Amino acid sequence: MYTNHLVFTALAALFSISTADPTCAAGQAGPPQKSQAPGPPGGVYMCTGSNWSGQCQYVQSIPGQCHPLEPPFYRSTSSIGPNPTTHCWFWDNDKCTAGDAANPNPYINLVYPGNPDLLGQGWKDRAQSFICDIY
Repeated sequence: MYTNHLVFTALAALFSISTADPTCAAGQAGPPQKSQAPGPPGGVYMCTGSNWSGQCQYVQSIPGQCHPLEPPFYRSTSSIGPNPTTHCWFWDNDKCTAGDAANPNPYINLVYPGNPDLLGQGWKDRAQSFICDIY
């Protein structure tokens, strides 16, 4: 019975698109501390404020699929941290598509532990969608 519960829990986590993180209220530290077990591959932790502050959310993505960001994270994300073995591309459009001559760099690559302050890379409040893969 316990094994069935673990399998169901793992499958539910894999196919869950988004779950709010109730432990990350404004002003609290962001991603789980290194002493805690990391989330499953494919997951991403993001916050509206720098240094894992503001409104935060954990998202379990479907690898290879474009995920448009929803409010309050759409064009309002300042900290992003993919789980270990997860490689994510965050795009400045809602379709995860390549840029043109006017915008030759429409995405940012992020891997674990992510970036607590996207301002330094010119990506504060810029992300609109993302794709993650597991490596």
